[in-house]
Amino acid sequence: MTNQNHSPQTRKKRYKLYHIMSREKFRKAATLILTTPLKHRIYPCDYGVVMLKRSAKLRFMASTYVFPGGAVSMSDRDPQWLDCIPQIENMNLTPSASKAVPRPKLYKTDPEETVSRDLSLRISSIRECFEESGILLVEKDGQLIQAKDLPSQTEIAKWRKTVEGSADEFLTLCKEIKARPLVENLFEWSNWLTPPSILPYRFDTAFYLASIPFLPDYATEDGGETVDLQVMNPFEALAKQEREEHILHPPQFVEISRLARFQKMKDLLEYAEKRQVLGTNCWCPVQRWTDTARLSLMESDEHHPDELKVFGDAEGTTEDSEEGLAAQANRLARTVWTFTQSEDKGFKMGPMFTRSNQEFFSDKTLVNSAMDTTELLSRIEAAENGTLINADEYSDKILRKLRGRMGAGEMHSVFIGNLSDHARHEDIEKFFKGYGSLRDISLKGGYGFVQFKDKYDAKDAVQDLDGKEICGQKVRIELSNGGRDRTRRGRDSYSRSRSRSRDNSRYSRSTSKSPRRSFYERTAYRKYGAPKKTKYAIEIENLSERVSWQDLKDFFRRVGEVSYGEAHDRMRCGPGRGIICFV
Repeated sequence: MTNQNHSPQTRKKRYKLYHIMSREKFRKAATLILTTPLKHRIYPCDYGVVMLKRSAKLRFMASTYVFPGGAVSMSDRDPQWLDCIPQIENMNLTPSASKAVPRPKLYKTDPEETVSRDLSLRISSIRECFEESGILLVEKDGQLIQAKDLPSQTEIAKWRKTVEGSADEFLTLCKEIKARPLVENLFEWSNWLTPPSILPYRFDTAFYLASIPFLPDYATEDGGETVDLQVMNPFEALAKQEREEHILHPPQFVEISRLARFQKMKDLLEYAEKRQVLGTNCWCPVQRWTDTARLSLMESDEHHPDELKVFGDAEGTTEDSEEGLAAQANRLARTVWTFTQSEDKGFKMGPMFTRSNQEFFSDKTLVNSAMDTTELLSRIEAAENGTLINADEYSDKILRKLRGRMGAGEMHSVFIGNLSDHARHEDIEKFFKGYGSLRDISLKGGYGFVQFKDKYDAKDAVQDLDGKEICGQKVRIELSNGGRDRTRRGRDSYSRSRSRSRDNSRYSRSTSKSPRRSFYERTAYRKYGAPKKTKYAIEIENLSERVSWQDLKDFFRRVGEVSYGEAHDRMRCGPGRGIICFV
């Protein structure tokens, strides 16, 4: 991996030239992260990613493994594409959520363009994928094209050469086989800008995620720009980079580390499909150098500047060690590419790893973060020792977060029972830290309610924290959903919480088997007398479905003599509500 061109000294000498060239327009590009199921696997994920090795003869990113992709061509926005791609599908490619972030410049269609950028960029990534790997991601008769509808492998190889020579011919190919690019199966994944001074020209690249049911027989490297094609489990790709068996540049390393968060391909695709309606932000990692590492700081990293200077000096250096810088930051989202320097061997890039303690790069778009190196290495080691570590809980949590964001707006309440009288708001905030945003905290004597912004955060908190201690006292944590849950437990709560008033007509008959007589024969009746409504009444809201009228009366007897209690009755107080009357 020796590379003199990447040394800090060489890079600084060439910086002025790079800086001047970086002021030119970015070259638009599109990349396809293509996944496919794996039948036999050693590593945790049940899918692989199509990776291509670039030729050692290339001037830039030589011998590195990349996703298929490349520069956008004028032919990718040819108006003729609209003849074979329905306009309604063209429109559905743009993020549609009400809270979608503003579109980065790359995705904004110029007035003179007939074809939208959301369509032309997808066409570009599919065309480049075909040129570099031979994989033809096109649709015929409403589904991914079948082998019987494709030309022979010899003809496909000829078409690849033809399209490589002229991108216009991709449209001709689609017309000849009566197919169209499968653009609706490409999910908007990320948008990367090449940082200043990395290359003599810079790319503004759209990354898309897609899947195919299997790798076709004709899939292979092109023999020119690419010299090897592999389908790698995300952990396999990261393990090989760790062992310095192949080279990944930061964008590929980060994206594969993001994929590694999802053990199942179906979870990954569900996340990608639902997340894309929120849009994506443009990323331009800030480069920083120490004596032993090159750092790529993502937007949510504490050392990333608040306002990114796209054309600024990227050659930030520091005397601090990489470990020292990491210790100074609470929010970590960075890629660390180690290197060594010596007089005899020169400058050599080494292993790369991620430091990340966040779920998302962006809270607005829910773009998930890369897997931290500690977890990554432990799972690689376990897999290579014959043990698969189940990580479904991460994908479950991130999908719940995503679903909650799509349905945000309603408050979701959690009931805290058996709460210490010494508990303060600060104690509650600390107790629920890490379970999303809290909108409100209401503490009463011995109990309280917490309003969550996201209902899935509320459910996670109930599942994880019920029975834990606040101020040295075990508490009961449960959802306070107003009795809308139609589970068996919810129905049982209703059946137990019917009115216990003497004037209830259901119990007007004085038979020996009537509920009224059996109730009045109990100790409670002999001790406290018959239930009786009075004008001294209070109403209780946000009542947990597990709190019965008996619980309410027992609780309020601490402050006075209770004559009547009601909970969850649909006719008298309503679900999630209660009534207490005092003498």
